[in-house]
Amino acid sequence: MNINQLIPDSFSGNIMISKSNSIIYEGAFGYADIPNKVPNRINTRFATASAGKVFVSVAILKLIEAGRLSFDSTIGEYFNFDLKAIDKAITVKELLTHTS
Repeated sequence: MNINQLIPDSFSGNIMISKSNSIIYEGAFGYADIPNKVPNRINTRFATASAGKVFVSVAILKLIEAGRLSFDSTIGEYFNFDLKAIDKAITVKELLTHTS
Protein backbone atom coordinates (compact mmCIF):
# COMPACT_ATOMS: atom_id res chain seq x y z
CA MET A 1 0.00 0.00 0.00
CA ASN A 2 1.27 3.46 -0.87
CA ILE A 3 0.81 5.71 2.18
CA ASN A 4 0.72 8.82 -0.01
CA GLN A 5 -2.52 7.57 -1.57
CA LEU A 6 -4.18 7.71 1.87
CA ILE A 7 -3.31 11.38 2.47
CA PRO A 8 -5.84 13.82 1.01
CA ASP A 9 -4.56 16.66 -1.16
CA SER A 10 -6.08 19.11 1.32
CA PHE A 11 -3.97 17.83 4.26
CA SER A 12 -1.52 20.35 5.68
CA GLY A 13 0.93 19.07 8.28
CA ASN A 14 3.65 16.54 8.92
CA ILE A 15 3.39 12.80 9.37
CA MET A 16 5.90 10.42 10.90
CA ILE A 17 5.36 6.72 11.41
CA SER A 18 7.92 4.81 13.44
CA LYS A 19 8.31 1.33 14.79
CA SER A 20 10.95 0.21 17.27
CA ASN A 21 12.77 3.54 16.99
CA SER A 22 13.02 3.24 13.20
CA ILE A 23 11.27 5.72 10.96
CA ILE A 24 9.06 3.86 8.50
CA TYR A 25 7.57 6.92 6.84
CA GLU A 26 7.76 10.68 7.09
CA GLY A 27 6.30 13.38 4.93
CA ALA A 28 5.55 17.09 4.94
CA PHE A 29 2.47 18.45 3.22
CA GLY A 30 0.83 21.79 2.57
CA TYR A 31 1.99 25.06 4.05
CA ALA A 32 3.49 26.04 7.39
CA ASP A 33 2.38 29.60 6.62
CA ILE A 34 -0.60 29.63 4.27
CA PRO A 35 -0.79 33.38 3.50
CA ASN A 36 2.90 33.49 2.56
CA LYS A 37 2.88 30.04 0.92
CA VAL A 38 5.80 28.77 2.99
CA PRO A 39 5.79 25.00 2.53
CA ASN A 40 5.97 22.53 5.39
CA ARG A 41 9.25 20.69 5.72
CA ILE A 42 10.12 17.63 7.77
CA ASN A 43 11.84 19.89 10.30
CA THR A 44 9.08 22.56 10.44
CA ARG A 45 8.44 23.69 14.01
CA PHE A 46 4.80 24.46 14.63
CA ALA A 47 3.69 27.04 17.17
CA THR A 48 1.54 25.47 19.86
CA ALA A 49 0.13 28.75 21.22
CA SER A 50 -1.77 27.99 24.44
CA ALA A 51 -2.03 24.22 23.94
CA GLY A 52 0.74 23.59 26.47
CA LYS A 53 -1.13 25.31 29.29
CA VAL A 54 -3.34 22.28 29.88
CA PHE A 55 -0.34 19.96 30.21
CA VAL A 56 1.45 22.32 32.60
CA SER A 57 -1.72 22.68 34.67
CA VAL A 58 -2.16 18.91 34.91
CA ALA A 59 1.49 18.49 35.93
CA ILE A 60 1.07 21.13 38.65
CA LEU A 61 -2.12 19.46 39.90
CA LYS A 62 -0.30 16.12 40.03
CA LEU A 63 2.44 17.74 42.15
CA ILE A 64 -0.25 19.12 44.47
CA GLU A 65 -1.89 15.70 44.65
CA ALA A 66 1.48 14.16 45.57
CA GLY A 67 1.97 16.74 48.32
CA ARG A 68 5.03 18.31 46.70
CA LEU A 69 3.29 21.62 46.03
CA SER A 70 0.18 23.40 47.29
CA PHE A 71 -2.21 25.95 45.90
CA ASP A 72 -0.90 28.37 48.52
CA SER A 73 2.77 27.90 47.55
CA THR A 74 4.34 31.08 46.26
CA ILE A 75 6.63 31.47 43.29
CA GLY A 76 9.18 33.05 45.61
CA GLU A 77 9.48 29.69 47.41
CA TYR A 78 10.53 27.92 44.21
CA PHE A 79 12.40 30.49 42.13
CA ASN A 80 15.62 31.54 43.77
CA PHE A 81 16.54 34.34 41.37
CA ASP A 82 15.59 37.94 40.81
CA LEU A 83 12.07 37.99 39.42
CA LYS A 84 12.43 41.71 38.62
CA ALA A 85 8.98 43.32 38.84
CA ILE A 86 7.16 40.03 39.51
CA ASP A 87 5.79 39.72 43.03
CA LYS A 88 7.32 36.70 44.79
CA ALA A 89 4.10 36.33 46.82
CA ILE A 90 2.03 35.21 43.81
CA THR A 91 0.55 31.80 44.58
CA VAL A 92 0.24 28.69 42.45
CA LYS A 93 -3.55 29.07 42.66
CA GLU A 94 -3.34 32.61 41.29
CA LEU A 95 -1.17 31.43 38.42
CA LEU A 96 -3.50 28.56 37.55
CA THR A 97 -6.59 30.77 37.66
CA HIS A 98 -4.91 33.74 35.96
CA THR A 99 -5.73 35.99 38.91
CA SER A 100 -2.24 37.05 39.93
